[in-house]
Amino acid sequence: MPPVRLFLKAQTNKVPDDVLQAAGKQLRSYFERILATQTSRNFSNATFKVGPNAGEVGDKDLLVYITDGGSFIVKEMDRLDTSTTHQLPPGSPGGGTVRMPDGGVCSEVYWTGGLIHLQTATYDKRAAALANLIFHEWAHNKYLSDANAMSKNEANGDYVHAYCGNGVLRAGMTYVQAANWDINPANIAAMVKVLANSNKQYTSGLP
Repeated sequence: MPPVRLFLKAQTNKVPDDVLQAAGKQLRSYFERILATQTSRNFSNATFKVGPNAGEVGDKDLLVYITDGGSFIVKEMDRLDTSTTHQLPPGSPGGGTVRMPDGGVCSEVYWTGGLIHLQTATYDKRAAALANLIFHEWAHNKYLSDANAMSKNEANGDYVHAYCGNGVLRAGMTYVQAANWDINPANIAAMVKVLANSNKQYTSGLP
């Protein structure tokens, strides 16, 4: 069996490598827990990599971009379609996920003050919050390939927010909540349902 492969791509050098590595380890731990609940395993284990190449990312893998210069998705949509001005669906303060014109799904999380200020003299919760924001977007990513979710307006993120156990998958999660919460059993069950779905990732932001 192949592994679940998780890929993180920072589009800014402002994200410290140790934060990226710690977020990747937390996400790998999440997906190992998800795999442990499956009655019929589709994957052997979970792996992560920071800074992949486009050729490494397959249709059952998950990829996220981390940006501090505005939305990569919006920039790419504007580049690919100059006939209109694009914007993300409402309720996307920490990140966004959409299906791009080429059919690939693009997930992004923003490296903003809300994340940066989770480091103080006594604690550093930037990686924990980053991992939870990424997990949230990856739930949207996988559910864009689910017909039932799409029939319930997942194109605007509604299905994941309403039917996937709240917690880190709720709408309007704050940075403080992202820093302190763990995935709950309902979040795990929701990801189990769609983990094996094929979903082309948008790799145009990779070398």
